Amino acid sequence: IKITFPDASVREYEKGITGLQIAESISHRLAQEALAVSVNGETRDLTRPIEDDAEVQILKWEDEEGKHA
Repeated sequence: IKITFPDASVREYEKGITGLQIAESISHRLAQEALAVSVNGETRDLTRPIEDDAEVQILKWEDEEGKHA
């Protein structure tokens, strides 16, 4: 599947990847700081699989949505 990030970069991943696995693929520190993931504007748990192409943002404490996670 194709994952698009806020900076408009696109990476390909296996179907069913989780937000946490995506964060780990970017950096170990990001994975440690991640609280939730936004998938097509919907805030989700980091362990929920992503099944289709999506716009993804890893949410941290600094992000408003991250504070609500």
